[in-house]
Amino acid sequence: MQIHLSDISSSEGMRIQKTAEFGMDTITFQSGSFPVLAKEPIELTITNTGDRNLEIRGTGKITVGIPCDRCLEEVSTEIPLEIERKLDMKLTDEDRVNDLDESSYWRPESGARCSGRQYAPPVHWRWW
Repeated sequence: MQIHLSDISSSEGMRIQKTAEFGMDTITFQSGSFPVLAKEPIELTITNTGDRNLEIRGTGKITVGIPCDRCLEEVSTEIPLEIERKLDMKLTDEDRVNDLDESSYWRPESGARCSGRQYAPPVHWRWW
């Protein structure tokens, strides 16, 4: 899905809401690649906060199959997605690309665990 930000960047105070599908079937972390078992659409809100500055917020949820730390059986792990980003549309395309932070924002609070066929409470993930 592509959203043309030029439409909203020229209208101060304008807000649009879009629903975007999570398009990945696998997700990669430092510890490896894992299958996406379920995904909910991402609800996006884009607001022109003035002076050609945009605020992008979004929420969604995916479920990923991550191996248990003990037995290596796949554990369904729910990961909430929270997006919060500010864009300065006065910058050139090149400056906006250089300004991108390509760091990994996913950090688990604990490893995936199960006991036999039942698994422990879900792992909590944070987006930062």
